Amino acid sequence: MAFWLGLVGIAPLLINAASWYFAKSVGCLIHEGSIMSCPFGGTDIGEVLHYGGLIGFAFAFTWPAAVASLVLYLAALLLWLRR
Repeated sequence: MAFWLGLVGIAPLLINAASWYFAKSVGCLIHEGSIMSCPFGGTDIGEVLHYGGLIGFAFAFTWPAAVASLVLYLAALLLWLRR
């Protein structure tokens, strides 16, 4: 359970990083204020990259889940080691 809670907590940062990395690798820009055009494979993926870049702000709400999962994991590890 701690793994899934941690994954939910850190997912916005992973999606954000993937969007920024992909945009940079294909030569596109991500701007928080507006959607920039990004043609890739005959399709404009600028909107997808824009929202992928903005989801990083959701980390402000999901970081407690990431911290809680770390605490649960460490507590379970300590209980297992003291056994």
